[in-house]
Amino acid sequence: MISLILSDVLVPCYDNRIMNGYSKVLERPKFGFSMSEVTSLLAWFESIGRSIVAEPCDSSFIDEADRKFYEAVKFITGDMKLFPKIHIY
Repeated sequence: MISLILSDVLVPCYDNRIMNGYSKVLERPKFGFSMSEVTSLLAWFESIGRSIVAEPCDSSFIDEADRKFYEAVKFITGDMKLFPKIHIY
């Protein structure tokens, strides 16, 4: 997937919640990234990607942390039928 992003075939989309989540995960000691590496990577991602503002949905999720990704995909595609294996309750 990285090669598709680097060759401009895919444009990553994100919102502030997604970027904050990525930051928190990448800052975990087990990954061994420095703060400057995390900052640089996320700045690069923001520079090549597209910031979106997804509308909230009223579905319940097994893992509420998945909500932001569902809402982003719905914003981008307009149709969640493209993703039938997402478990929403």
